[in-house]
Amino acid sequence: MRISKTHDEEAKWPSNALLRERQVLQLIPVSRATFRRWLRDGRFPSGFRLCGRIAVWRAADVYAWIDQRDPADGRGGMR
Repeated sequence: MRISKTHDEEAKWPSNALLRERQVLQLIPVSRATFRRWLRDGRFPSGFRLCGRIAVWRAADVYAWIDQRDPADGRGGMR
């Protein structure tokens, strides 16, 4: 999973935005199954629920997670 630009160059949402799963997956191009496995395994920041079933993540948390990724890690260097 490699992104050619940093998230700052491609950022579609301000850091105070709340992102739905579909929007998070636009920033971290992995499958939905992989994303959910990362959530279950604690490899991705937990979101929170709005109105019961609607899960959201703070854009700032997603951007921070992207910045922390090790580019040498073959499983997901993001920069």
